[in-house]
Amino acid sequence: MAETGRPAYLQGHAASHIHFECIDQEEKAIAYARTLLGGADVTLHMQNALRFRPGHRRFDLVWSAGLFDYLDDREFVLMLKVLSKTLRPGGE
Repeated sequence: MAETGRPAYLQGHAASHIHFECIDQEEKAIAYARTLLGGADVTLHMQNALRFRPGHRRFDLVWSAGLFDYLDDREFVLMLKVLSKTLRPGGE
């Protein structure tokens, strides 16, 4: 985090053409993200990540912070399979 509270990437790359999609099931987390990412091209989804279905959208990067700490082994594997299918060729 940068000093202003906004992610450092957004401060240093204001003209970038990146779309973020964020998922959290907690209303307060979504509200906090909205304040940090205000003005960025972002879609916030308030729902359980295990139930999130991106449809036909594909992503260059999928990043998770803290999600897998809450999953049992079966859910962990399922989530990896679901997320890996959302990647574009060459995505990470």
